[in-house]
Amino acid sequence: MKSDTLDTGSILFLIIKGLFAGSSLVLLTKFFIPVALKYIANSAEFLFLFTITWCFSVASALYALGFSMEIGAIVAGIALSSSPYQLEIASRIRPLRDFFLVLFFIVLGSEMNIGNIVHLWRPGIILTLFILLGNPFILYFLFRALKFTRRNSFLSGVTAAQVSEFGFVILFTGKQMGHISGNEVPLFTFVALATIITSSYIIMYNEQVYRFLLPVFQLFGPDKRRQGEKVALSFDVWVVGYHRIGKRVCEALSEKKISFGVLDFDPIVIEELRHKKIHAIFGDIADVEFLSDLPLGSASLIIMTIPAMDDQMNLMAHVRGRNKNILLVANAYYEWEAETLYTAGADYVMMPHVLGGNWIADVLKKKVTHKRLATLRAEQGILTV
Repeated sequence: MKSDTLDTGSILFLIIKGLFAGSSLVLLTKFFIPVALKYIANSAEFLFLFTITWCFSVASALYALGFSMEIGAIVAGIALSSSPYQLEIASRIRPLRDFFLVLFFIVLGSEMNIGNIVHLWRPGIILTLFILLGNPFILYFLFRALKFTRRNSFLSGVTAAQVSEFGFVILFTGKQMGHISGNEVPLFTFVALATIITSSYIIMYNEQVYRFLLPVFQLFGPDKRRQGEKVALSFDVWVVGYHRIGKRVCEALSEKKISFGVLDFDPIVIEELRHKKIHAIFGDIADVEFLSDLPLGSASLIIMTIPAMDDQMNLMAHVRGRNKNILLVANAYYEWEAETLYTAGADYVMMPHVLGGNWIADVLKKKVTHKRLATLRAEQGILTV
């Protein structure tokens, strides 16, 4: 009875210390860190030293309160992640992070006793398959319950097809405290290596995996979470992406009285276009099922103004399978992207910096005056106060 009371008291005391540490960190994160980083961020060396000092200080303080060093380090990192300078901090500590990452995998390898593989490979394979298949399966249905599309649910689910490195923190802490003494750490190491290696390739080729599994998904019928409207109209031209370049393209097509439709993934843009009586379809062109419902093959020209090269290649591959004579205009910001898009079948690739350079060169070939520049400024349609 005395032991139970002592344990209950210890737990309550630990909770009180945790609340005290948490509230203190919240106050420091909200009031101290922003002010300190405002001055420290001007110097890369000071920023690096402050980051290291902060992490060691928080970890030591929590360790003094009865928490583990690992928990303290995690809390210190979470506190810095809310800072507006998090990207700068991440870039400064990247060499140190990579160094300790190497040590992490060395420790990982040291925990793998080759002799234990004979006893661990069966449960290791079972757990690996559960992580690789079970985790994505669970997340897939959770996202579907939240009314995400089939494709987005799948792509989100496969990102969880690996164990977390925080599992090692928990296991190592438990081993140090004597709570575990068997083959749990070597087994977890086996599963971690197998899932990290396998899931890396699954995530890298997630679109290809989704397309491979698409016939299986289609056995359950059409995706009910996709937009309800059916596109019955056919257009001579499809404009993919309305922002910036697409807006000018649509204005030119309207002046020429050419029938066109717009595809965009921004609901605000779709609402604006429909208010202007422009045929607009909301959807993700990376979704093969969405593209299959669109009458793209009957068009004579498709103009893509979006920046994502992979999405453009996905659309081109789909359209070329329906109509090999359709003209495809793509968009790229780098030469290597343009080369890739040309190889994939684009008839022309717009490069904004090249087009902008040619435009200003044509302007300079004529006499540049205040009146001329005022006219060009008016054409931009940008209002200033």
